[in-house]
Amino acid sequence: MNIKRAFSIIFFFSLIIACKPTYSISETEKKNTRVDHIQQDQEFQDLIKPYTKELKHKTEEILAYTPEDLTKQNYNLQNVFADITYEESDILFKALYQKDIDFVLINKGGLRTIIPQGAITIGNIYEVMPFDNKIVVVGLRGEKMLALLSYLASKPQPISHLKVTRKENRVTEAVINGKPFDFDTTYYVVTNDYLQGGGDNMFFFKNAEEVYPLNILARDMYLNYFKKIDTLSINKTIRYQ
Repeated sequence: MNIKRAFSIIFFFSLIIACKPTYSISETEKKNTRVDHIQQDQEFQDLIKPYTKELKHKTEEILAYTPEDLTKQNYNLQNVFADITYEESDILFKALYQKDIDFVLINKGGLRTIIPQGAITIGNIYEVMPFDNKIVVVGLRGEKMLALLSYLASKPQPISHLKVTRKENRVTEAVINGKPFDFDTTYYVVTNDYLQGGGDNMFFFKNAEEVYPLNILARDMYLNYFKKIDTLSINKTIRYQ
């Protein structure tokens, strides 16, 4: 078949199609069907079975032990993870930048569930910290530090090595690493990249002159810590008054 003839045939069928009437939807009938059971694909289940078994075994691996429930109600969950963040970040900050951490500020919303008394497993840490937030250090001073303290006066969050005294949603005193707050001092604050970007309305972290990435996920930092210890020691120092 030559090209001219092929073109003629295509053109002929195009005319036929063009002459057909067109239709549009004028009304539809909605019908809801209740599904009580979804049949599982056995072949698929057999395929993933070895992987789910391995994952379950991994998440049940015991890292350490806690002598009491870690919950938000009594603040020990927030205190524990803020203190771990301080301890581990200070080691990294010194190694990477030859500087010391002053205090920690993270968000309680980032800690998603409790850890019951007893064994702390890998699965527990993933449940508490399911997000891939990275740890960063931000240098703050002056007005930005005042904004941070003002934020904490009305919205207390997990902190470590910082003690805040409040009255009527105002900070009357702040002690950082055992020393009174100084307006002219640059403080190196550990947080995560979500908050550093202004998350949870922590806008005082945005556009800071000094930002130091520690190149580690918060979750990995916590996993590393619990792998090093046996039984958790809980610091019950009061952080807000």
